[in-house]
Amino acid sequence: MKGRKFCFWNFANFPKWLLLPLVVVLRCFACVLWEKGKDTNFYKRTIFRHQTCFPFKKIVFASTHNPGSDVVQNILLRHGWSHNNTVVLPPLDADAAIVEDFDIVASDHQLNGDRIKEAIPDSFFIAIFQDPTDTILSYFVKLGLHKVISIHDFAVANVKHSVKRGKASKYGKNQLLWDTGLKDVDGQEEDEVVLRHIANVERQFDLVMMSQYMEESIILLADLLCWPLEAVRFILPMNSSHPTPSNVDLVTRRLLQQWQWSDYLLYDHFAFRFDQRIYNYGAAKMTRDVARFRAMNQELLDQCVKLDEQKEDAEENLKNPFLCEEYFMHGSQFIRQIRQQSRRV
Repeated sequence: MKGRKFCFWNFANFPKWLLLPLVVVLRCFACVLWEKGKDTNFYKRTIFRHQTCFPFKKIVFASTHNPGSDVVQNILLRHGWSHNNTVVLPPLDADAAIVEDFDIVASDHQLNGDRIKEAIPDSFFIAIFQDPTDTILSYFVKLGLHKVISIHDFAVANVKHSVKRGKASKYGKNQLLWDTGLKDVDGQEEDEVVLRHIANVERQFDLVMMSQYMEESIILLADLLCWPLEAVRFILPMNSSHPTPSNVDLVTRRLLQQWQWSDYLLYDHFAFRFDQRIYNYGAAKMTRDVARFRAMNQELLDQCVKLDEQKEDAEENLKNPFLCEEYFMHGSQFIRQIRQQSRRV
């Protein structure tokens, strides 16, 4: 009819030559959404990335056994203390009612993420992973095993006899799987079981950092939490609680990797995810921010620590204990300080 306007949604008038290209485009779009939908945190991250930055009010940190966890826990507790947040350090298998009223949950116990996620559904879940071999090397010294056996003989014996983790052991084989909530680590000798656990961890966590990329990890954390870099500055502990044996050769490392193959399935998955995050953040931007962040941390170190006369007592190494003490405090120390502060009020 002359003068009749074309209506896009009137399919009788829809150009047939556009139908096939439209179907192809819609199918491709659907495939992208399907793949992204496998990452349950994708939509939340996309929304926060393209809108004004909104800091998360509820944070859950599941500490794994590595030196990076001490640093992250210190950063979170400093933030909680300075912003008058309610903080708790429970075992993460505790009853959900224990944690639901707190702003920051920072625990060094085995994760029960499903229960915590149910109690605090809008919380931001974070963790930091370390290479499983480095974790074993740390325990080797921490438990005094280096005094009775060489690290190479230890690795050979564990591989040869397929030594399993004791059910009551706090430390041992496949520590990362245990820390992230897998109950029967000794029984997990099939890829499918470990892969299901990896998928579960993927659903629970919004960010998994890598301890060997400490500055990059903390920069990503600050970016996602909408915190300035000044708020996440840190000083590495002067007396590490995670010592490692020196001169570990490549053969020994390979043996330890073979012994912990299932732990490496989990670790390698999130190492790849971490690389993706760096790519999305921008490699050039990350390089610039790391240089700036290292300068900020070095300035803090120069202000706080007497580098020329290191003493066994960490407090005696501080130039200004009043301003710098909080950068060296552990979880239990923060809790004592918060309680004392509450009593004064």
